[in-house]
Amino acid sequence: MPVLAAIERFFERLLERPSARLFRTRLQPVQLQRRIERAMEAERLAATDRTLVPNRFTVRLNPEDLAGFGDMQVSLASELADGALTFARAHHYTLVDRPQVMLLAD
Repeated sequence: MPVLAAIERFFERLLERPSARLFRTRLQPVQLQRRIERAMEAERLAATDRTLVPNRFTVRLNPEDLAGFGDMQVSLASELADGALTFARAHHYTLVDRPQVMLLAD
């Protein structure tokens, strides 16, 4: 991971997590999408002619947060997978297969 990306992640963790705990705001789909994108960036592998990124993601959520999405859990997982595909294409990353996202209560 490049140094600037590591510094950025450090400040994200330093500022975002305490504020989320303090104000206990409702989890938004865009937050999940950004986490998936960061996971793609962190786990990418550079090959000779392409950059491979993961295509299977398991998002573990607090049961209350997962229940907050209600009936749209299946469609949310599909939308997150579509967002991951869009992100990969925009950054010219190579995927082995279409992205899949699984939401689990943990």
